[in-house]
Amino acid sequence: MDKRFPKPGGRRLLAAVCLLSLAFTAEAASGRDSLLQADFPYQKAAIGANFPANNIAYKGIAIRLDHEAAVCFDTDLLRMSAGWTGGFISTRGVTFDGAHGTHPGIVGLQRFGNRQVPGWANADGEFTDPRTEPFGPIPDAWGQWRGLYVHGEQVVLAYTVLKTDVYERPSAVSVGGQTAIVRTFQLESPATFGIFGKKTRSPLTLLVCGVEGAEARRENGKLHLTGAAEFVTSVGLIN
Repeated sequence: MDKRFPKPGGRRLLAAVCLLSLAFTAEAASGRDSLLQADFPYQKAAIGANFPANNIAYKGIAIRLDHEAAVCFDTDLLRMSAGWTGGFISTRGVTFDGAHGTHPGIVGLQRFGNRQVPGWANADGEFTDPRTEPFGPIPDAWGQWRGLYVHGEQVVLAYTVLKTDVYERPSAVSVGGQTAIVRTFQLESPATFGIFGKKTRSPLTLLVCGVEGAEARRENGKLHLTGAAEFVTSVGLIN
């Protein structure tokens, strides 16, 4: 369900912003095939990524960001399956070119990817996929997709995690030739109150991003993932 983003009301909201700073320059690749509406911010499809292995979002939403960046959100697992720069998605599959047994994939250089597990931990802090098949939603008590809002070229994803309402807005910024993909979160629980307004019912643990074959180093509150060809992906929390 697509919705218009609501105007802020009188509610106090717990907000968190997660920054994925990707230390690369963007490669040129159009990815804006004539079969895709270039001035619309998202496209739904089963969308594959280059890594990790078998990284397919069967109920994927590819979202265009500024600075030729894009991300794909998996509405079954409530995970950000991939982020990339330099293009959008290919137009393969029955919907686009009539081909069977295939699906769209990312166009450009993939910067990060997440394995095919839930994007948020369960009440026990575990990310193990509870599904008997590699498709379909996770249990409602764990998380539930609710839809999205569109405001101009911005997309806000709406879902619940452990009875906490989550509104997530992906975006991108560019500084000094480096592109940062930003995941901004607005969290709210309808039941638990505190001195500063509404709080989440229970602690939430987010699967932020992965880089294939990378070595991790923590420094000044940020995590630096060094992958192939000495590419570095820096991950930090702001606000």
